[in-house]
Amino acid sequence: MFAILIAAANYGFGQEIPESDVPSLVLNEFKKEYPNATDIEWKQVEDLFKVEFDKNKKYELEVWYDETGNPVKYEEEIPQNQLPEKVLSKVNGEFKDYKVKEVEMITENNSVIYEIEFRSKSEKIEVTFNPEGEILKRSNN
Repeated sequence: MFAILIAAANYGFGQEIPESDVPSLVLNEFKKEYPNATDIEWKQVEDLFKVEFDKNKKYELEVWYDETGNPVKYEEEIPQNQLPEKVLSKVNGEFKDYKVKEVEMITENNSVIYEIEFRSKSEKIEVTFNPEGEILKRSNN
């Protein structure tokens, strides 16, 4: 049972790899697009290459590339004030009793969603919104 859990964890999070194991097409595309990236960490998740790094020394960004160097998914930490108005309205209304801990904008297949981590004194929740402010998913951690 424990082995299954470990395998499932590696499937979801990937295996950390050295930069030397990243295909040159992927590495060249990354370096061209993000020449000032810092704190870079590479992982392989099935047939994709995921890079986590700091952008502008303030916000973390994750990009998934296919083996030909095409980006297929982005997860970018953003400030709360960059949320769409409808999402911000929901945050300031329905979640006004919570503190916003982290905001991420996720882009995949030409679609954008927003994941927000909220905290109160007694709980931590993660809520996923579409740009129209509709809740797609809510989970308590």
